[in-house]
Amino acid sequence: MLRRLRQIALLIVVAAAAVVIRLGLFPRTASDDAAKPEAKAATFRVATYNINYGNARLDLVVEAIRESAADVVALQEVTDQSEPYLREQLGAEYPHMAFQGRPGPYAAQGFGLLSKLPIAKADYLPPEHGLFGMQLVEVEFAGRRVRFVNVHLQPVRHSDVTGPISMVKAVKDAETIHAAEIAWIHAACGATRSVADATDGKSGLDPGVPTIILGDFNSMSSFAAPTFLRANGYTDSFAAVTADADDHPSWEWPTRYGRLRARIDYIFHDAAFQTRASRIIANESSDHFLVVSELELRANAD
Repeated sequence: MLRRLRQIALLIVVAAAAVVIRLGLFPRTASDDAAKPEAKAATFRVATYNINYGNARLDLVVEAIRESAADVVALQEVTDQSEPYLREQLGAEYPHMAFQGRPGPYAAQGFGLLSKLPIAKADYLPPEHGLFGMQLVEVEFAGRRVRFVNVHLQPVRHSDVTGPISMVKAVKDAETIHAAEIAWIHAACGATRSVADATDGKSGLDPGVPTIILGDFNSMSSFAAPTFLRANGYTDSFAAVTADADDHPSWEWPTRYGRLRARIDYIFHDAAFQTRASRIIANESSDHFLVVSELELRANAD
């Protein structure tokens, strides 16, 4: 009888302990916390789009932007005509906007950034090399600041092209300029030297801010500017998740010999990010297509 009572008492103690543990009445220990899965890293969508300064189909620009469902959209070749249209059409979806780089000597000089995320600051640096300069915007995301460097490298001067030989020279000349432009852009991010060394009167930027360099590079992936960024630790987002990435053009232009097509628009990101997906959205709105990537901001990124 006594043995039977001890067994019943033991069962009661075990059952009570199970209830206490299930209800979380014991204080948590360090080992309990260690067993919990890490918080998921945050993701957002980023796009770049050269909308063409002579664009007569801004409705299709808006259509492509909406299709992308991007949280942040970097625009090149924004004009006095396209800015108010974009503000009117997309203001409710993108309450935070920054348009810079105008007026200038070139119709294609304007930059824009549309954001669903709060903009912390926005600056425009006039060109030290090339024609268009760059836009620097920082947004608030997942309790962090993320820097967007919106670029538009100098195009090949088509007016200098009269045949195959002159085309080779024009591309070579553009490459020389692109090498200087991308080094200046990289420096402006605070990566190698202060931006005060690159442009008068500006202070260096914090190199610790997660950075995305995106826009119209007017460059094939093997050319100077993309090669420079890859060598300095940046990832070509579209190529990171797309086989034979260069077989997917982001630009086309009609000529007497047929349409020229190339991938010359890029989203490059530093090691703070990882690309989860990327695609190109093509329509008849511009000679360029919209490029959009889903990026993950690593939880431990500094």
